[in-house]
Amino acid sequence: MNDGYVDVVKPVTTDGYISQEELSLIKQLERNAGDATKQCEIARLSQQKAHAEMRAAEAELRAAEAEYNGTIMKLLWKYKLENADGIRQSDGLIMKGEKNGTKENDAGSKS
Repeated sequence: MNDGYVDVVKPVTTDGYISQEELSLIKQLERNAGDATKQCEIARLSQQKAHAEMRAAEAELRAAEAEYNGTIMKLLWKYKLENADGIRQSDGLIMKGEKNGTKENDAGSKS
């Protein structure tokens, strides 16, 4: 029964000798098997390299996200500190430019 595999263990002729043609076939099959093994190893190493590059890219992305988030937080704090005296009148705070509940216009008169 032939399962698609070649029996290279006992490739002998009826007289017990391996013909030159069969010997060439065996050597070719061995080379093919060796080449296939090398290709599998190359593919495995390429896959490992790709995974390592992907992990490095993910780490770089996380670092960039952390830097972005840190920058946003700094900007929010800066904005909050710069505008802390004029947040909203409904909070009971005095708005920027107000003194004792009256707002001064540009001319300096109270409204």
